[in-house]
Amino acid sequence: MTMNVQHVLIPSSDFETRRNPTFSRLIFRCSFWSKYCVFVINFFVWVGGVCLMSAGAWAQLEKSRYDTFNSFTNDPALILLLIGVIMFIMSAFGCVGSLRENICLLKTFCLMTAAVFVGELTAGSFTISLSNRLEEELVEDLYNAIQLYGAEKKFTDDIDYVQKRFECCGAKSYDDWQLNKLYNW
Repeated sequence: MTMNVQHVLIPSSDFETRRNPTFSRLIFRCSFWSKYCVFVINFFVWVGGVCLMSAGAWAQLEKSRYDTFNSFTNDPALILLLIGVIMFIMSAFGCVGSLRENICLLKTFCLMTAAVFVGELTAGSFTISLSNRLEEELVEDLYNAIQLYGAEKKFTDDIDYVQKRFECCGAKSYDDWQLNKLYNW
């Protein structure tokens, strides 16, 4: 009994692809699904970027009423806005590149994704290494605001808002109010 073994040739040129229509259909189906999967994922990331930009802009407008806590290092509104813009731009490259099958746009998208990944690693290590400093800076801002509570309306409004919103009585404890001359009883 002899077994008949067929050799499967993988087309290496366009001529061979035209000779093998089954392989051509398989490639087309794979290309079709991968193209639209990349598009759908990037579309949702694009919508997420628009939402983050909107939330960051809204938070920035809300925060502009409270000038006491205006430090770039502890400003989540600007961080949200920046992340939203980056997501919006990256996903636009991914969406358009996948639909138009434009290699240049897809390579740009891949490079931007790699750069964001490296940036996330850097920002994560930076945040971990400076978390104590950020907390100290926020506590120092609260101490300064408590000292000026009652003397200036903006500090009074800001501290009232923070205490009502977070149900707290100072930066670390109620003893922080000994820093204020008007309320040091």
